[in-house]
Amino acid sequence: MDIEKNFEFAELFSIYGDLLTPKQQEIMKDYFLFDLSLGEIAENYNISRSAVLDSLKKSKAYLLEIDSKLHLLEKNKVISNIINNKNLTADEIRDLLKGVE
Repeated sequence: MDIEKNFEFAELFSIYGDLLTPKQQEIMKDYFLFDLSLGEIAENYNISRSAVLDSLKKSKAYLLEIDSKLHLLEKNKVISNIINNKNLTADEIRDLLKGVE
C-alpha cells in the first residue's frame, strides 16, 4: 500500500475512528499511526497475522462506507484549503463550499 493511501486511511481513522470497535481502533492505530507490521500487531494481541489483516480490511471498508455517505474527508480538505489560502475571495470560498454540501 502506498504512503498516500496510508495517509488517507489515517485521516479517515482520525475522523471516524470512534465508530470502530475498541479492538479495531487499537489495530488501526498500531498499523497506521505507529507503523507496526502485521506480525508485530499479531504478536502484541496474541492473534494470527490473518486475523490482523482481516480486521484491517473490515475496518478500512467500514471507514470508506461511512465516508461515502458523509463526505467529511473531502469537507476537511476543502476547509483546510480555505484556511491555508488567505488570498481567496468571498466568492471563491462560497464556490469551494458549494462543492461539498
